[in-house]
Amino acid sequence: MQFSNGAQTILDQFAADQGLRQLAFDEDGLIPIQLGEDLFIAVGYNPANDIFFFLSVIDPDGDSALPDPWWAFARNQELAARRTRLAVEPTSKALMMIADTLVSGLQFPDFTSRLDAFVADVEKVRQAYGELGAAGDGTDTLSALSNGDMIRV
Repeated sequence: MQFSNGAQTILDQFAADQGLRQLAFDEDGLIPIQLGEDLFIAVGYNPANDIFFFLSVIDPDGDSALPDPWWAFARNQELAARRTRLAVEPTSKALMMIADTLVSGLQFPDFTSRLDAFVADVEKVRQAYGELGAAGDGTDTLSALSNGDMIRV
């Protein structure tokens, strides 16, 4: 995958921040990250639009378990200002949270702040979703994101 200079710089800084020489994308084009026992996110890059995107599985069976689409719509209104949204993955029907950020003008502190805000949003939505009684136990979220190696933070 080809990276813009700005994206490569941020990836290099992210790797150094994690104590790694470099970060490698898996076969799905993602960098999977495990945060705690059952919180998994992934970082991806879209070279066509020069954006980083973050994603996390809220519920692997979300399409069948979500009792009311209005619930997701209302959350998307809260998340939109941060370029974050809930979506159903077309193949697996998993309920996912996705965010993106433009690389142009992005500095590493802004990248990490954006990533931290995404994780906070994921935790908040997972809690609200769990209160609906529809969320899974998180055991399938790792396989829903990727089969690659995990960064443990």
